[in-house]
Amino acid sequence: MGDFSSLKKSLEFLKDEYKKYYEINKIELPDRFGRREYAFILLGGKGMIRHLGFEKKTQFTNFLIEKTPSDVYYSSAYYQKPDAPTMQEKNWMGAELIFDLDSDHLPNAEKLSYVQQLEVVKKEFYKLVNDFLLNDFGFDERHIELYFSGGRG
Repeated sequence: MGDFSSLKKSLEFLKDEYKKYYEINKIELPDRFGRREYAFILLGGKGMIRHLGFEKKTQFTNFLIEKTPSDVYYSSAYYQKPDAPTMQEKNWMGAELIFDLDSDHLPNAEKLSYVQQLEVVKKEFYKLVNDFLLNDFGFDERHIELYFSGGRG
């Protein structure tokens, strides 16, 4: 019984901290946020809540404060009806172009140290941006955003 009680207290503590965070901080929303599908994982919950859409920023913020999710995801695609229950009903409008460069997917990555893996990813990233996106495809560098999404590069 003590373990369950400790777990429950820990979850309540985390929920309170997440709620404070969502109340105090201004959460930066993606461009065209009202055209995106959102998904959430709730603390102590099972599975993911998907197929949600928000028309107003206040609706989104209120959802965060009330539900206190531990994880928040949004689609890279834009939809006419992002909260529709099926992909066909969402009516796809377009999407952002995203590249995910993971160091452990490199050939022979297991033979390289973590630092060496990241060096190779940096070189590949440089080629992707400079050789292809900017030079070959003519993207304007103002329209390119870089995010480090985790420990694999």
